[in-house]
Amino acid sequence: LQNDVQKQQVTVIENLQNLEIDAQQRKEIILKELAEITPPTILPVIEQKSESLQPEISIDDYIKQAEVLFLEKRHEDALAIYEQLIKIQPENPENWLKRGIILNRLKRYKDAIASYNQAIKINPEYHQAWCDIGVACGNLGKHQEAFNCFDKATKIKPDDGVAWVNRGLSLLELERCEDAVASFDKALEFQPNSPKIWDKRGYTLVMLGEDDQAIISFDKALEIKPDYSSAYYNKAACYALQRKIELALENLQKAIEFNPSYREDAVNDIDFDEIKNDPGFQTLIKS
Repeated sequence: LQNDVQKQQVTVIENLQNLEIDAQQRKEIILKELAEITPPTILPVIEQKSESLQPEISIDDYIKQAEVLFLEKRHEDALAIYEQLIKIQPENPENWLKRGIILNRLKRYKDAIASYNQAIKINPEYHQAWCDIGVACGNLGKHQEAFNCFDKATKIKPDDGVAWVNRGLSLLELERCEDAVASFDKALEFQPNSPKIWDKRGYTLVMLGEDDQAIISFDKALEIKPDYSSAYYNKAACYALQRKIELALENLQKAIEFNPSYREDAVNDIDFDEIKNDPGFQTLIKS
């Protein structure tokens, strides 16, 4: 009986060793595949090292390579690396997140959402993944889903101003303007010097018919960033809706100075319908 037990122990150990060998071989195969898809110019420093050191390229090295490729806007190459990394580390939520970010840049929004969801499946409190799903949903025009994701992100990390801004923008798309203003106000608690938030707040207040408060928000944006063309444009539209022609043209001129594309925008914008026949407006858009 003792001999049988010893034999069984030996068999178990051998099986475990075989499993370890199989896992190691699998990892080596994937690392080899990574080496094959990685452009040869990515690791010149490693290649120039002394042969006696024989450095082994680690997972971290490949992650750094992918980040370099991403910054160089070589998104397909970066994606190819992450496709392999998630095979080696399938339980690493950060790899799924970064894969999703690359897919989002490639405008493969549904694939990006699937990758973010995988990250959240591993870590349900992954704040950044919730934010990025919201962005992808917004790109697909799924604004209710986007709001749900940003709302979740603000619950996980209540001091994230960016999440509050995006929450407000999704509410604006849903025409929930009062709730959007509340969300922008929350964002300003954490980012009081953001001209974008003040501008979006002002735009939303215009939608609510609160023109005086809207102008205050636009002025705050311009106080922070005097060349913020969007605030000038939205301020001009606010004045145009009130038929304050001189002030509308003054601000529209400033908007066009900083961003000439606003000239064409104003021609097609119904907010300027009340002043489009004014000679000053006609001169401005034709000059």
